[in-house]
Amino acid sequence: MSPSFRRRSKRPSIKSPDDTMTLTEHLGELRVRIIRCALAIFVAAIAIVAFYDQVLDFLTGPYVRLCESRGEEFCGFEPGTDNTLFIMDPLEASRRACGWPCTAA
Repeated sequence: MSPSFRRRSKRPSIKSPDDTMTLTEHLGELRVRIIRCALAIFVAAIAIVAFYDQVLDFLTGPYVRLCESRGEEFCGFEPGTDNTLFIMDPLEASRRACGWPCTAA
């Protein structure tokens, strides 16, 4: 025997301006959209942390190529200075923000 699954009732589709949704239907739709947005942000954050180096190379690549082709003066660096782009790793940034080592107040 196959297990029985609960089927969700289909959301009412608005076909004309005369059709309206009740307040609870609006709130249900809002809840679904907020949950989907939160999940998308969470998955994207996990993916960015997992592929940090590749994402950083992708984002800084155009800047690095521009500086290599046009010269360091074009990118705002002064001659004779350290000409590296200042980038912090996510954990380093959080440590600096809370004054490493983080202590609970």
